[in-house]
Amino acid sequence: MAVGSPLGRSTRVFMAYCVETGKLVLLKDDTWRVVSPSQSPEHMIYEELKKHRVRNICTCKEGSDVLDQVTRTQDTSMARHLSSPLRRLQHYRLVLNEIGRSLADFKNTKEMVTAVRRHYRYLYRSLNGIAADSLSTAHGDAYDKAEILHIYINSGNILITHIGGGLLIDWDLCKSFNIYIKDKPTLKGMSTPLGTWQFMAARLLVIPTHGELPPTPDRADDLESFFYVLVCIAV
Repeated sequence: MAVGSPLGRSTRVFMAYCVETGKLVLLKDDTWRVVSPSQSPEHMIYEELKKHRVRNICTCKEGSDVLDQVTRTQDTSMARHLSSPLRRLQHYRLVLNEIGRSLADFKNTKEMVTAVRRHYRYLYRSLNGIAADSLSTAHGDAYDKAEILHIYINSGNILITHIGGGLLIDWDLCKSFNIYIKDKPTLKGMSTPLGTWQFMAARLLVIPTHGELPPTPDRADDLESFFYVLVCIAV
């Protein structure tokens, strides 16, 4: 969601000067992370991805909560009567070492497609089931090595590097395969699916009937989101 959206988390990103290294860094400021036992802060997610040697992602310099800044809306009497419970949010800041261009600022079609295709390992499968694209990528590595699914693939989460490569960012709402796909504890009480609406897989947009849980996103849904990103940027 955009900063001005009443439905978003008011995330803003700036270039900042690091006095320790004398270099420019990317500051993810004024973001409000979800407080949940099943949702780790983003800097911890980057540590997990790094431990599993996931490629084509940013390196995290540091991240921390802003003390004593937690939402209270979810604790009001009005919130208790809502069909879907409001999430508790914590003010949070993150610093990344790499700075890239927005995918929408691509110089040519090849650069755009290259930046996107670096983030999934299997784009197609032939009729006999053999993978046609075996690139080592951020999304594929995260899923295969760290068992983490990004879920929130959109045009704002892919950056173009100075050499024309791509970086997949915004892992703050990703889900661990072990926790999310197998046990599904985070779906309890939810009436809406996870993802960015404009780029979500078609099957995830089906509104569940009363008492049913929304469909569980999987790898194929993220790949479909990558396709919609290409269409959105190209058109």
